Amino acid sequence: MLIINAMSFREFSGETREYNEIGSTNEELNRLLGIGNLEEGTVVRAGFQSAGKGYQGNRWLAEPLKNLLFSILLKPGSLTADKAFHLSRIVSISLVETLDKQDINTSIKWPNDIFVKSRKISGILIENSIIRNRISQSVIGVGLNVNQVKFDPGIPSPTSMCLEKGCHFDMKLLLDDFRTALQAWYQILLEGNEKLIMDVYLNRLYLRNLMSEFSDGKSAFIASIRNVLPGGELEILVEDGEVRRYGFKEIEYVQS
Repeated sequence: MLIINAMSFREFSGETREYNEIGSTNEELNRLLGIGNLEEGTVVRAGFQSAGKGYQGNRWLAEPLKNLLFSILLKPGSLTADKAFHLSRIVSISLVETLDKQDINTSIKWPNDIFVKSRKISGILIENSIIRNRISQSVIGVGLNVNQVKFDPGIPSPTSMCLEKGCHFDMKLLLDDFRTALQAWYQILLEGNEKLIMDVYLNRLYLRNLMSEFSDGKSAFIASIRNVLPGGELEILVEDGEVRRYGFKEIEYVQS
């Protein structure tokens, strides 16, 4: 059970803006921020993104009106830039808990994809604005496969909530559940309980402690995930006993 300091609780006050189709929710939220001030917790949601993006420019492909596509604004302020990966942690945990409520067992594929067994159900894209080494605002984009059942053959191993449970889901309720979970974990982060966040993230990590095949672009090797460091680096234990650390995009899983 999460224990939150009610005296310092920061409740999201931002509104939800809905669009039938836009380029990307992150781009639209950033555009709105350029026009004027927005309240923390403001959400931009789209039925379809014509230019949706994932981590480091990867495309996010989704069928119109079948999936939950949105961006949410946070304004951490006191959070220093070296702790940015904690935002990725709490968003991932919040998505996992949202899916837990629907009896869909998921794990977090480092750094921030959500998997059902070996299939991707959700992705995250976070864009931070940093002023004087502090994160002034964070635009967090989320794509969650909900009611889509047919996917482009070029997409590797996708799944959706509907495919997993055989029924359709109310996406507004899912968004509400996510916001509630994120608000709670965001408060825990602001209160400085980083250890709890890191422990929960690590406990839900995909392939943790399992010998699996990886590639660092130079060679493939067998290793197990040992830890994720505070800054987000992946720490692995190679089968010969060597401990290695990798940053984002420096290592990948080799799908069997």
